[in-house]
Amino acid sequence: MRLDHWASITGRLVDKDGKPLRDATLRLRAPLYPSPEPLTDPNGHSAPDRGGTPWPRPTQTDGDGRFRSDGLAPGLAYDLVLVTPVNKEAFMVGEATTVETAVLSAAGEPIKGLSLAPGEIRDLATVRVDGSGQSVGGKQ
Repeated sequence: MRLDHWASITGRLVDKDGKPLRDATLRLRAPLYPSPEPLTDPNGHSAPDRGGTPWPRPTQTDGDGRFRSDGLAPGLAYDLVLVTPVNKEAFMVGEATTVETAVLSAAGEPIKGLSLAPGEIRDLATVRVDGSGQSVGGKQ
């Protein structure tokens, strides 16, 4: 048996005006992971591992909006989303505690189906939040 090296992504997250998003939470979803023990829930959100931590682990941006996510399985297709806590007093959302918003590439396309090679460290450069305010997947 041969084990491959994990992959990583890096980048910088900005808002629609190009300002860095500090302390933002990003999540990589692997909605098509073929496993008897799913790593995503029915909505494609990262499911907890046996220790209760979502996999891949969510990552936080720093003060300049920069981020790095390590430990990604090569060959899986990932979607990158911004995770925002819901203020339940602001509007009715049922059981949802977060909203996921698409993250867009420099070309303005949602980052979906991102697949990495073993040991690859891919710099996504500057990515931005979808300015439409549309949430993606899960309960809204």
